Amino acid sequence: MIPVTEMAWKPLVLAFCIHEIYLIGYGSCLRYEHTVFQKHIGSSTTSEITSSTLSSATVTTLAECWRLCTGQSNCASLLYDERTSNCSLQGNIIDVRNVNQDLEYFVVKSSAQYMDIIQHARGLCAANTSGFLYDPTIPVCYKMDTTPRSKNDAVAFCGQFNGHLLKIDSPTKQTFVETLNLLNTGSVSKYRVDGEYSGGEWKFSDGRRITQFYWYPGEPHSESTHNSIGLRYTYFGKWDDIKEGAQHGCICERDIVFD
Repeated sequence: MIPVTEMAWKPLVLAFCIHEIYLIGYGSCLRYEHTVFQKHIGSSTTSEITSSTLSSATVTTLAECWRLCTGQSNCASLLYDERTSNCSLQGNIIDVRNVNQDLEYFVVKSSAQYMDIIQHARGLCAANTSGFLYDPTIPVCYKMDTTPRSKNDAVAFCGQFNGHLLKIDSPTKQTFVETLNLLNTGSVSKYRVDGEYSGGEWKFSDGRRITQFYWYPGEPHSESTHNSIGLRYTYFGKWDDIKEGAQHGCICERDIVFD
């Protein structure tokens, strides 16, 4: 049992949260655990009470104490004693403003667990039957569309699904697009991805400078008029500079957000 300072319920809360995220392998599955802890602080007093606990253990770090709480579904708060390295998991929120100077008190603000995170991500990606596919090796949630569109229309199209044009911002993503089966439909032979030439440099739509380029040999050839990025099917995923107003297919990307 850990002694806790007895006070009226007028808690002060430290103005930050601590997020703990774990991916744990189980055979061919990945288990996802995400817990948000909020640290409580207050004024010192000398009166003490003894709190009831779910479990108590000696740990090496505060992070290990967080992990123990994350792994126990009915853990609502925890006390960590820096002096003794004791971790005490609580089944409810304790009515205290402060603990002694060696103790830290955290409350669980939210928690989410998924036994198969890849399957869960596929479900989030394919929500609303929008035609998006999930590739866990990147990972990326994407949709290829062969309808000819200008850049503005392509951005609006992806936005209908809470998405955006695919950002090729890593070698892994570039390798991924080089494996896609880019179709030549007759009306479409190039596919728009995110990227614009403005102010003498290439940038993503979120304002980040593009620092890694994957142009096909000889490209770009006319940045002043061809200020967007596309993937030509004969270039096998390498980049081509294209006009904003030209009609091309597009590749959308949707960011997966776990609760």
